[in-house]
Amino acid sequence: MTMRELIALAVPSAESNTNSSTVPQVHALNILRALYRDTRLGENIIPFVSDGMQAAVLGFTSPVWAVRNSSTLLFSTLITRIFGVKRGKDEHSKKNRMTGREFFTRFPALYPFLLTQLEEAAATVESDSGHVKLHPSLFLLLLVLSRLYPSPMDGSSSPLGLAPFMPLIMRCSRSAVYRTREMSARALVPFVLVTQVPSTVQSLLQELPPEPGPKIQHNHIHGTLLQ
Repeated sequence: MTMRELIALAVPSAESNTNSSTVPQVHALNILRALYRDTRLGENIIPFVSDGMQAAVLGFTSPVWAVRNSSTLLFSTLITRIFGVKRGKDEHSKKNRMTGREFFTRFPALYPFLLTQLEEAAATVESDSGHVKLHPSLFLLLLVLSRLYPSPMDGSSSPLGLAPFMPLIMRCSRSAVYRTREMSARALVPFVLVTQVPSTVQSLLQELPPEPGPKIQHNHIHGTLLQ
């Protein structure tokens, strides 16, 4: 009951757009972070991880700095709670990752949420258009997805398969922001099965322009080559 009330307060609402109205939200985010960090709660806190992750990602879109700051700290705590404490110098090693099937089986509510959020974020990506557009939560989404990798049991008909995420991650490579292109490249690699490497490389190469021209989008080219 307490967790549900905290999560309800932590999730942004239409009214929470001023500093005064976000005070309860900030307190709720900070309390949730403390609870997720408490090792004494163990597996009892796991059923609320999905809701906490949604609150953190949505909170990052707030115009209020205090909410974004608390959401970032909560997100960091949840990453540690889900994937464990960093065990080596390489943060992208399998020691701190899990298969997409395991991740979405443990947290099924995050599958449609992350997919919807990534669709919205990818739709805002522009390159060489004169205006830099960056969805507030895009980096967080790519960071979570970069911690997953395909399961040998994944198939094209799997309801929890990672395939729907791939074209969206590829689209993020068109961003005018270098860090976004780099993160999209890191996020794509774990999604490609060994048997899919040739076809994926061919698909990426086909995205490259056949010859130089005035309308060439250099950020898109760079992002594609990174992937």
